[in-house]
Amino acid sequence: MMEQFIRTQMLLGPEAMERLQSSHVAIFGLGGVGSWCAEALCRTGVGQLTLVDHDVISASNLNRQAAALHSTLGMEKAEATGAAAPAIPVTDTIKRVENGLAVETPDRSSLFAVQTPQVFEAGLIRAAVEKAVEEGVTLTDDCAAVERLGKRVYLVEGDEENLKITTPVDLILAEAILQAREDRI
Repeated sequence: MMEQFIRTQMLLGPEAMERLQSSHVAIFGLGGVGSWCAEALCRTGVGQLTLVDHDVISASNLNRQAAALHSTLGMEKAEATGAAAPAIPVTDTIKRVENGLAVETPDRSSLFAVQTPQVFEAGLIRAAVEKAVEEGVTLTDDCAAVERLGKRVYLVEGDEENLKITTPVDLILAEAILQAREDRI
């Protein structure tokens, strides 16, 4: 069993984990709910996931579906959500550093901060992570694993309030956002 599923196995037990990994789940409709369900199932270790949606992304999807962007209009939803993640433009100036010295300042107009949830077809992410583990490659997110296979990851418009809680400061920011939301209600 891959290390990424250890906690799931601790929760469910080895027999249930085996059943989960040998299961095949089909999701019919990759709209606002279906795309998030696909991501959750991938992360739990479902053995095989079939995405079924013969619809194409239309302008009416832009405000409610993870993969709906102006750049994906007209694309089949299943294709657009095979590998996708929300992202927001980087607002900080980023420096590439070598030996403590700034050696490059990339143009931030082409830089994005990738968020979660990151959505992948189950077989694709499994193969990508297994290859990275076999090769001893350290990755910072699942998108990087898929990119290493030469696959495209579609970035969809993220939300600045979709924070990654990594440091104590992140927790303070998240609490402030939640408080602001409560105050608006």
